[in-house]
Amino acid sequence: MIIAIGILVDDSIFGNDNIQRRYKLGDSPLDGAITGVREVYPSIISSSLTIVVTFSTLLFLSGGNGAFIKALPSILITTIIASTVLSITLVPAWHSQACSP
Repeated sequence: MIIAIGILVDDSIFGNDNIQRRYKLGDSPLDGAITGVREVYPSIISSSLTIVVTFSTLLFLSGGNGAFIKALPSILITTIIASTVLSITLVPAWHSQACSP
């Protein structure tokens, strides 16, 4: 649970900080959100894919240990994918709407 919560907010914070940086450089809310996400989305996706691939190996465990641990990687992978999608789509869209005059 601690791993999932820590990783869940990390992508959105990373994108949000870059959007704020673009605003400070003088971009409009829409341009800042689009450009800010474009600059960091490769890093967000690659870090998320690394975590997904790492934890997906736990899905292949067999026996009692596999049955016991299967819930952890399943939930973690789902959480990471949802966090990545939201940090690239919903957070910038909300940010540009909240900052527009």
